[in-house]
Amino acid sequence: MEDPKTKREPKPGVCRICSCTETEPCTPPCAWADETWTLCSNCAEMIALIAEWGFSSPRPSFALLARAAKEAYEKAPVPYRLVIPSPEEVRAIAGGAH
Repeated sequence: MEDPKTKREPKPGVCRICSCTETEPCTPPCAWADETWTLCSNCAEMIALIAEWGFSSPRPSFALLARAAKEAYEKAPVPYRLVIPSPEEVRAIAGGAH
């Protein structure tokens, strides 16, 4: 059963993941990543990174990833800026194993 609290109808001009808008963008600033203006570039990049991690990890745990992200978010200073490495940087850190 779908949780109504996490169900959002896409609305042009509002990111369906983080709810940023033209007047209240993400930090660092984002742009629209889709033609319907319902997904920002920061969220699109995060989705791509998580998908790459999920497909390349031997036993990915999205629950543990979500818990670690929540803990990092709670410890981050406000306003916070979480720096996410690019897929190339991730591969370099991992020694090119993926």
